[in-house]
Amino acid sequence: MFTVITGVFIFVVSQLLMKFVIDPAVELKREIAGLTNTFLRRSSSEDTLAMTLDTALELRVHAATLMQCLWSVPMYKVTTSFWTAGRSTYRSSCA
Repeated sequence: MFTVITGVFIFVVSQLLMKFVIDPAVELKREIAGLTNTFLRRSSSEDTLAMTLDTALELRVHAATLMQCLWSVPMYKVTTSFWTAGRSTYRSSCA
């Protein structure tokens, strides 16, 4: 009986962790990738400052979705330290 209760408890805790921490973090990373895709796809090699109305609207939609994703990640600063472990030195060397 103890084994069944322990198994159910571990299942419930892991599902809560997945739904409230991991899924929002994955959604945030997916939205960042979509924003990067839009920047790279819409960038013009001739004139990088030119932005059409369509591009501006698409970037506004990405910005709104990105803000929504940021608010859905619980304890954002703590959570991001788990995903970016070991990559901070790479980012600082490229800047």
